[in-house]
Amino acid sequence: MSRSQVNLDMSFAAGILVGAAVGAVLGILYAPKAGSETREDLRRKGRELREDTADAVTRLREAGGRVVRRARGETMESDTHEATS
Repeated sequence: MSRSQVNLDMSFAAGILVGAAVGAVLGILYAPKAGSETREDLRRKGRELREDTADAVTRLREAGGRVVRRARGETMESDTHEATS
C-alpha cells in the first residue's frame, strides 16, 4: 500500500466521520421531538460516533502497520540483494 493510498484512506475515514457528525446534528436539530428525547438521541449518536471513530482508528492503524511491514520487507530485500550483488 503506497503512502498516497494511506493518505486517501485517512482522508476518506475523516470524511465519513465528519459527514456522520454533521448528519446527526442536522437530523437532531430538525426533528420535532421533546427536549428529553433529543438529549437521549444526542447521547446515543455520541456513543455511535465514538464507536465509529474507534473502528476507523483501528483500521487506519492496521493499514499503517501493513505499510510499515511492507516497507521494512522491501528494505530488507533491497539490503540482501545489494549484499549479494
